[in-house]
Amino acid sequence: MNKLMVILTVVSIGLLVLCLFLLYVVVDRSVSLDHARSQQREISKERSVLRQLILDLSTAMKKSEIKTLLGSNYKGSHIVKGEDGNTIFVDGVGLRFHGEDLTDIVFMSEGGAKEEKK
Repeated sequence: MNKLMVILTVVSIGLLVLCLFLLYVVVDRSVSLDHARSQQREISKERSVLRQLILDLSTAMKKSEIKTLLGSNYKGSHIVKGEDGNTIFVDGVGLRFHGEDLTDIVFMSEGGAKEEKK
């Protein structure tokens, strides 16, 4: 009977430690996911501000001037033209034009390349 009590006590303590560890893992992952979501919201807000700032600052520039500026600052594989010819991507950021005017800023990670194919 004495051995049974020792075994039962050891198993109970082991299960308690396991439950506490699993609880810690769940709380830790929840906090990590919350931080990641918060960071994604901040990035989204920053992108909105950046998008509007670029549109406001570039209203006087035409497509040819922007292409010249991009060509001198981003040589090589950074610049990719969109399939419809109205969007120029610099890495993951796209500048969408209507005629000679810049009309929108799109991001590949937000599906900007997909929207262009409509």
